Amino acid sequence: MKVTRGFLVGVERYFFDWGECSSRNGWAQVDTDQDFCHYGNWANPKELKVFQYCEGDTTLWQCETPQEFTQVIQDMDRFEVTSGRKPLKIDGMCNDQIIAEFESLGLGSFLH
Repeated sequence: MKVTRGFLVGVERYFFDWGECSSRNGWAQVDTDQDFCHYGNWANPKELKVFQYCEGDTTLWQCETPQEFTQVIQDMDRFEVTSGRKPLKIDGMCNDQIIAEFESLGLGSFLH
């Protein structure tokens, strides 16, 4: 798995919601209790990518296998729960293809 870290100044999560991490580009929002204008997570089940934005810091996980992608999502969920927060949920963005891809990876239980 390749992990790429970066930093962006002067943007909010909406920059990603409506841009590179939009559903038209195959991305779904990974919702957590921590979400706000300076924090968000997105996942692209077709490209096996997970992206996180936190107060300027960016992290992109490019998974090599569906199993790695599934593990990253499950690890994120485990972190939320063990930190005393609600389990994460994935917003399929009302996109049947994105929803089907998460379901085919065995991650359907995370969809809301």
